[in-house]
Parts: sequence; C-alpha cells; structure tokens
Amino acid sequence: MRCTSWISRRGRAAYEAELYGPAARVNLENTQRRFVAPERYNLWPQAHLHTQWPGAGAPGWMQKPPARQLPNLQKVPILILTAEASCHAPYDHCTVKYLEQAGVRPTWTKLASAGIHGNGHMMMLEKNNLEIADWMSRWLAKTVPNRR
Repeated sequence: MRCTSWISRRGRAAYEAELYGPAARVNLENTQRRFVAPERYNLWPQAHLHTQWPGAGAPGWMQKPPARQLPNLQKVPILILTAEASCHAPYDHCTVKYLEQAGVRPTWTKLASAGIHGNGHMMMLEKNNLEIADWMSRWLAKTVPNRR
C-alpha cells in the first residue's frame, strides 16, 4: 500500500482515484445521520446529546421569511467557484441559494463547465492554479470595471 504524507502532497486532496477507484457521490442521508442530526438516529449512545447544529438539521437551510438581508454584500461582486473534486461540490448550491435569499447575487461557476478539471477544494495549491487564477482574473476584469 502506498502512503503519502500531506506535506509531500503539497496540500492536494488525500483521495487518489488511481489507488481507490472513482470517487462515489456523497450520500446526503448518511451525512445527516452522522453529522447534521445524529440525535434522530441514535447510532451511538451519546447521540441524543447533539443539540448545537444550526437550523432544522436538513440539508440546504433557508431562512424563515422574512429573510435577513446582507446589504453590504449586495454591493460586492461575489464569485463562488466549485471544483469537481471538492468536498464542497455537493452543497455549494446551498450557499448560492442562501446568499440569493439574503439579496446577494453571486456568480456561481463550476470549474469543469469552464473546461478546468481535476481540482479539489484547495485549488490555489494545485498544479493548475495559474489557469484558475487566469480565469478568475478575467471574471474580475469583466465584473469589476477599471475605476480609475
């Protein structure tokens, strides 16, 4: 079995498809059982003590109407980039919906849709980081015109 340390991998995701096979989609039900609302499933003796998860413990929380607005963020261009192998990929759409409910209009881009593949959450440390930085720079140039 091959073992690589975090340092030698330079911050890349620990999952190696060539070793473990293709990654499976995240099972949201299992995530809810283990992390979001374990008190509902009693999988371990102390699960009933879990009381600190915000909201109702359902994936993709929305605010109760009237939704609290984020007026300062409404004035700022916001880009949410989702990498195809990121741990955030299964729920970045929830972040987008939450911001939209708060009156913010983020731009959400999946890097794969932009032709950039193979990245995890730490894209700024990965081999193609300059390609991603170039894409982001072009987005900024289009979105935030030069104000001199």
